[in-house]
Amino acid sequence: ASGLQLIKKENPDFILLDVMMEEVDTGVRLADEIAALKVQTPIVILSSFANAAGQIFDTSVVPVKAYLQKPLKADELLALVKQYT
Repeated sequence: ASGLQLIKKENPDFILLDVMMEEVDTGVRLADEIAALKVQTPIVILSSFANAAGQIFDTSVVPVKAYLQKPLKADELLALVKQYT
C-alpha cells in the first residue's frame, strides 16, 4: 500500500517522512497530499539536507513540526515522538 493509503487507513499519531524517497520530490508530494487530507498528524521530515528541507515546505499548509538530518540519531527521534504524541 502507498504511504497515503496507510495514513488514511491507520490514522497514525506521528509521521516520519523522508524527503528523498523513490524519486527526487516524492516526499514533498506526499507531504502536500497529507496536508490536503486536513489531518493534524505531526510530520517530521528526514533529509540529508535538513536546513534545505526547511525551505521546501509551507508550514502554514503542511503540518511539519521538525526536521531531522541523516544519519538519523535515535535519541533525537525519540525526543520528537515524545514531544508530539
